[in-house]
Amino acid sequence: MIKKKEDPRAILQQIASLDAPFIDHCEKLMEFSQEVARKYLAKYMFSATKPAQAQKEAVDKVLKGLSSVSIFKVHGRMIDGNAAKTDLKLNVRLLAKDAPLWEDLWQYYVRADVTLSKSRHALKLIETRNTVLIQGMRME
Repeated sequence: MIKKKEDPRAILQQIASLDAPFIDHCEKLMEFSQEVARKYLAKYMFSATKPAQAQKEAVDKVLKGLSSVSIFKVHGRMIDGNAAKTDLKLNVRLLAKDAPLWEDLWQYYVRADVTLSKSRHALKLIETRNTVLIQGMRME
């Protein structure tokens, strides 16, 4: 900015308003999500098909793709089967919309979405074979 002889005051004002502890917290959350993704991609997506170095490279490539704002733009954007298969190179099976498994998955998604949207406090739905946990607290 100084080389271009631009007034730095607007940028300095924006920087001064940044919440450093919040930014640090967000960075830690991003690192945690990458650790979780790395663990499960290595264990379930690429474990049987690749030697260790190729597996690490494949996982790193997926994480880079998922973190790319030039590809997915915003957090929470849907990644469909075609994008997962072609952009991220994930081993996914594409289902026809009339496939029984797709119908079951869609029903589950709709019911989970309704469950979470009806609650003023629920943020996350965690299910195992024997347990359903709805957790979270919305700050309004």
